[in-house]
Amino acid sequence: MKNLKYYSFILLSLTFLVLTSSCTSINPKSSRKYAPSPFKGSENITENNRLFILNLIDDRPESEKIPFKPEVNPLILVPLWPNINDNINPVIRYCYFQPEMTDTLQNLFITDLRVSGLFKEVTSSPFGQTIGINNIKNSKIPKNSYLLQIKITKAVWSRNLTSYGLGYVGTVLWALGAPMSYGHVALEITASLYSPKDYSKPIAEIITSEQMPCTEFVYDQMYYRPPISEIKLAQLFAKIADKLRIFLSENISP
Repeated sequence: MKNLKYYSFILLSLTFLVLTSSCTSINPKSSRKYAPSPFKGSENITENNRLFILNLIDDRPESEKIPFKPEVNPLILVPLWPNINDNINPVIRYCYFQPEMTDTLQNLFITDLRVSGLFKEVTSSPFGQTIGINNIKNSKIPKNSYLLQIKITKAVWSRNLTSYGLGYVGTVLWALGAPMSYGHVALEITASLYSPKDYSKPIAEIITSEQMPCTEFVYDQMYYRPPISEIKLAQLFAKIADKLRIFLSENISP
C-alpha cells in the first residue's frame, strides 16, 4: 500500500511537470517590445514634413472602460448554464502604478510614426499636459506641423466564460487543457488629419477597425505572461498602425 501511494505521488508530480512545461515552452525567450519597421513608401515623402500628435481621446462606452478583474462568476458553477458573456476592457490592471491603456496606445502611436519615416519629426504634448484641437492656440506646437487627432471608439474583449454546462465539474476540464473562455478582441479608432495651413477643420478622416478571435486557457498567465486579451490587443494595434500609415501617406503633401 505504501509503494502504491509512493508511485502515485511520483506519477502525479511528473504529470504536473509535463503540464507546466508544455504551457511555457512556446517561445519562452520571445521579446514583448514593440519594434516597428519603416514604412515602405516613405522614400517618396519629403523630409520637411512634421507631425504633432494631439492627446489621444477615449470615446469608448463606459462599460468598456471598467478594468477587468480576473474572477469567476458563480453562475458558471450552475449545471446546464452554458456560458457567461461579458464585454469588458481587454487590459487587466493589477495595481495603481500600471499605465492606463490610453497612455500606452498614445506612446505606441508616437513610436510607430517616428520609425515610419513619413515625417522628419514626430512630437506630442509634454508629460502632464493635455493638448486638444480646441486649445492649440496657447500650445507650443512646432511650426508647419500636421496635426493628428486619434480617438479610441472601441477596445473591447467579448468574453464567453464556459464550464460546458457541467457546473463545477466543467471547471476541472480547464486544468486538463480545455479552453476557459472564447470570444474576440476588437479595436476601432478614428483619426483626423489637419494641414499646417489650417487647423480649423481636418483635411482627411478615417475610421478603421480590426477584430481577432480570443481563446483563453487557465494556464495563459503562468510565469508572468500577459493576459491573452492584451496579447491580442497588441496584435490588433500593429494592424491598425499599418492602416494609419497608409492613410497619412495618401494625405500629406510630397
